[in-house]
Amino acid sequence: MLLWGQTFLRPYLRGVAFLAYWLICFTFTGLAMVTAALDMLAIRRDQRRQRKELIQRAIDNLAKKVSERSGEPDRPAAPKAELSGSGALRSKPGP
Repeated sequence: MLLWGQTFLRPYLRGVAFLAYWLICFTFTGLAMVTAALDMLAIRRDQRRQRKELIQRAIDNLAKKVSERSGEPDRPAAPKAELSGSGALRSKPGP
């Protein structure tokens, strides 16, 4: 749009048409920036959720392996650990 505004459309863009054309260009640019920012936030949210799930799965697998190695049958489930918002582990009461 910048190229067109400076070359092909330059003779036709006078007065109000000039202002309207560039206002439309800036509007599209602004919408593209807002869309990119929203997409970035959505990706960060999904990555945070996936990271928490991966850590939780790793903790669960480790607890399962430890209990299998110790040979203790049907031991009550240990409290699950979960990540707080800051990324620190905190224990969650078991069932």
